Amino acid sequence: MDKIEFDENRILDALNRSGYLFESEISKKLSTLGYFVESNQVVIDKFTGKSREIDLIAEYEDNIFEQDYSKKCYSKIKFAFEIKNTSSPVLVLTEYQNSINDQIWESLKEFKTIPSNLEYFNYNISEKLIYNSNIYTQYCSFQEKKGSNELMALHPDNIHSGIQKITQYCQEKIGHFENDENNYLRHFLYIPILLISGDLYELKILDNLPKIFKTEETTIIYNFHHDEEPTSCLIKVLTKDGLDNFLKEMLLLEKDMTENMIQLRSKQKK
Repeated sequence: MDKIEFDENRILDALNRSGYLFESEISKKLSTLGYFVESNQVVIDKFTGKSREIDLIAEYEDNIFEQDYSKKCYSKIKFAFEIKNTSSPVLVLTEYQNSINDQIWESLKEFKTIPSNLEYFNYNISEKLIYNSNIYTQYCSFQEKKGSNELMALHPDNIHSGIQKITQYCQEKIGHFENDENNYLRHFLYIPILLISGDLYELKILDNLPKIFKTEETTIIYNFHHDEEPTSCLIKVLTKDGLDNFLKEMLLLEKDMTENMIQLRSKQKK
């Protein structure tokens, strides 16, 4: 067997194609921006019983928008990242249509502890992540057919598997706290993110014709079963270029969550 020759360029090229380098870059970027980053957290696959790794879990440090714990209020947005080095575009299609049988706001993975003497709801979360978002029910990518230049649309197994992991993680996290004797008002929001290195497109039907539009951010709704009950989850799909703007918007939303809770507490005392 011929000896394999290694050099730095070949090693870096292999890492770049595999996606490991992309994941390392995002981890470093988030840390630099002031996020706590946890790599390779695990969930238990309910079908195989084996551990499956989540690429990154991230939450913003409170050194800019400091939480006033004396108010007994605490809010936090946490992200579960599936990071894919995509050589082909990802396209989302089939726009979500409202149905009387769907309560789409339940697709937001939120957890709250609300003292019995308070009524709390933050409409801005639904407005930002649902009503002001393009939401789709399907996604696909592309590859060339063997022996042909013809493109074939397909449902990549590696993306589907990654989506399963991050939705399961967020679903399992929303039941970790119970109301306590200290009457804390808490609001946690868990957002699964599919972050891709390549291009992202949305398909819309306009004047009975399909048209595709390049974008940096979109949303898909993913249906699955948890504890044998049907449920769904909203997943943000972002490109590398769309990540910064999304994070800035979520920081503002987190600040709004905190201010909303503190105002509610202040009214309670009057």
